[in-house]
Amino acid sequence: MKTKGLGKLLILGLVLTSLVSCKEEEFYEKDFIETLSDQYEKENLPDLVDSSTKSTNESEDTSSDKESSPDAGDDSSNNGGSTDGGDDSSNNGGNTDGGDDSSNNGGSTNGGDDSSNNGGNTDGGDDSSNNGGSTDGGDDSSNNGGSTDGGDDASDEDDTTNIVLNEQDDEFTQNDTGAKLDILWVIDNSGSMRDEQEALGRNFDAFIQQFVEKNIDFKMAITTTDTSRNNAGREWKDSMAALTSDNLAANKDLFLRDFARLVNVGTRGSGREKGIQASEVFAERYGNSWLREDAYFTIVYVSDEEDQSHKTVENHLKQIQKWKQNSGYIKAHSIVNMRRAHYFQRYKEISALTNGDVASITDDFYNTLLNMGGKIANLVDQFPLSQKVYNSSSIEVYVNNQLNTDWSYDEATNSIQFDENKVPQAGASIRVLYLYEQQ
Repeated sequence: MKTKGLGKLLILGLVLTSLVSCKEEEFYEKDFIETLSDQYEKENLPDLVDSSTKSTNESEDTSSDKESSPDAGDDSSNNGGSTDGGDDSSNNGGNTDGGDDSSNNGGSTNGGDDSSNNGGNTDGGDDSSNNGGSTDGGDDSSNNGGSTDGGDDASDEDDTTNIVLNEQDDEFTQNDTGAKLDILWVIDNSGSMRDEQEALGRNFDAFIQQFVEKNIDFKMAITTTDTSRNNAGREWKDSMAALTSDNLAANKDLFLRDFARLVNVGTRGSGREKGIQASEVFAERYGNSWLREDAYFTIVYVSDEEDQSHKTVENHLKQIQKWKQNSGYIKAHSIVNMRRAHYFQRYKEISALTNGDVASITDDFYNTLLNMGGKIANLVDQFPLSQKVYNSSSIEVYVNNQLNTDWSYDEATNSIQFDENKVPQAGASIRVLYLYEQQ
């Protein structure tokens, strides 16, 4: 009986020993796997936050603390009102922070490295971003609120952006009859333009009314939007010789008949209208022989379709502007089809870049030409500036080296215009000094 009982005890002991062994093996296996997992996260996921742990740490705490808790270690995220004495990657509540706080979004006193502080805080450390009203004594890469900043602030949205200003000195000589005008008409000669060409010629008298009144020295030329078969930028017939201010003064009726005849450029041109390219090539062809250095170069585009020139509008304009030392002497106006946005955007762009007008080709031609002609005629009383004025208060005008105050600045055209009856006499030297922003 005793032997039998002892045998049972031995068997029971062996079973228990086996179970304990399995348990220990399972424990060590689990511990080994968890150790490898922790090591992988530290090496590959350094910013991983374990939101399940909400404890008070005396050393490094990689958990997310969303309660009000004292934290003396490294707290990757602290979203509640906390006292933090270590490295706090994110602190979104009102806290007192004495360590490295990568983000502080609440009203806090921060004495460490605070990468982001979005609340009203007093910051004595390195604060990469401070978005609230704060007093900052450290390195603050970004301060977006009303703050007193005593450190290195790479970006402060309330401060004036760093702007480099240069002084420009533009010089002019007053002509006998004011400014001169060289006007190029770029007429669409595709199949849909017959009525528009006739309306332009029929109402041209409205365009030149003020040219006659002001005795303006002008020259006109005509080209078409057809750039195929070496047609690009070519003078249409004898337009250069016929359309001058001398011929207008000699015989106005003949001048008007000549314009109506010449502006009728036909409707057999290419359906791929390239008016802007045509104006650039025209300047290349006749820049030395027809364009005058002391005259405005005014281009008037007339088309019912969008421009299809191959370069950007800015690049075409740069090539045109090279013919003037002062780019303010280039003006582009457009009479275009405004029923659809895609019919006129490029013409609108070149007009905007040169402070010119845009009018609808479907409106009454008489009023369109009257208004546009008046604006072009007014150029003779203006002195265009070569750079965009940064602040009009910086402008100084000298006439024959004497400071002059009888003028006004027109921001729309970026030009100086003298008061009526105060225009400098012919031959007077005019200097305009001002500041512009360096691009």
